[in-house]
Order: sequence, then C-alpha cells, then structure tokens
Amino acid sequence: MMNRIYVALLLLFFAVLQIEAAPISGTYTINPSGSGSRNVKTFNAAVQLLRDSGVNGAVVFNVADGKYSERIIIPSINGASLINNITFISATKDSTKVILDSKNSGKINNYTLLLDGAKYFNFQNITIMRSDSVNAIYARVVEIAGSKNISFNGCIFNGVKSNTNYTVVIASDYNSPADSFINFTNNIIRNGYFGVE
Repeated sequence: MMNRIYVALLLLFFAVLQIEAAPISGTYTINPSGSGSRNVKTFNAAVQLLRDSGVNGAVVFNVADGKYSERIIIPSINGASLINNITFISATKDSTKVILDSKNSGKINNYTLLLDGAKYFNFQNITIMRSDSVNAIYARVVEIAGSKNISFNGCIFNGVKSNTNYTVVIASDYNSPADSFINFTNNIIRNGYFGVE
C-alpha cells in the first residue's frame, strides 16, 4: 500500500514538472479574431505567455489592427537578452491602426503601459494612449520603472490634454532603480504638460 502511495506521489510530481511551459521564440500574433497555438487575443495574454514561459530566442508579436483597451504591466522576463529580445509591432506597420488605450484618472494604476523591471523590449508602430477626460491630473501613457534596453520606434504617445503637472511618458520613478538605455526614435508625443520626464 505504501509503495502505491509513493508511486502515485512520484507520478504527480513529474506531471507537475511537465506542466511548466517551455521557453518560446519566433513569431506570434496578437489578434482577437485569430486562432492557433501562436496567437493570443490581447496584449495581457502575450505578457502572461512570456511570464509563464520565458524566452530562448527573439520573440516578435505582430499585432492586428484594432483598439486594445488594456492596462499592461511588463516585468522582467526569464531568458530575455540583447539577442533574445521581445518586440511588439503593428502587423501593418501603421502606428495609427494599433491603439493601446486605458482609462483611469486616479492616483493608483495611472498608466496604460508600465515597464516594471522589463528588459530588452521593443515597441514599433503602435499608438499608446489615455482616453481619460480632459485635465485628468494623474494620467500617464507610459511609466518606466527600473527597466533597461527598451526602445520605442515609430510610436504615437497620445496623452490627455492638460494644463497641470502631467507627464505623457515618465522614466525613473523616484522609488525605482534607475532606468538605462531607453531609446525613443521617430515617435510623436501629443498633449500632456511634459512630454518625457
């Protein structure tokens, strides 16, 4: 009887080990209407896949045209490096066609995209915005905290119109480790009181 219990426990242990997801690499899609093992429906589902699996090669998420109403937190991802970088890019290369948007005018969770210790991420040809009401004091489009090797290329950062102390993109929050190698190339920053702080 005891031998059966030990065997059952061993089988359960090995089954749990096999459930752990293998690291990913290659091209994936973000498409709410898509299907298949290399498609996820939302940005948050893509981040969850990265968190659960890690990476063992470069990963590209081609994002289908559309408006994605999400608030996203991207942490450090296992295996990410200069070579094993992670890219989110508009599938049509048109930054006006892929829109990542969030609403929240309170002091907490006041961002659309938070890079929280993220490393080796690229964002290309995507609009990241806040559609809060006019003069929403706390609204930020992107917050970068303790992250490095992040690039934004050909993106549109569309903030809230404001006459107050409001920043569209904020890096190096005072409570976070310093950010490094944050690159902005060929982007448009709209609205806000400060563009990048």
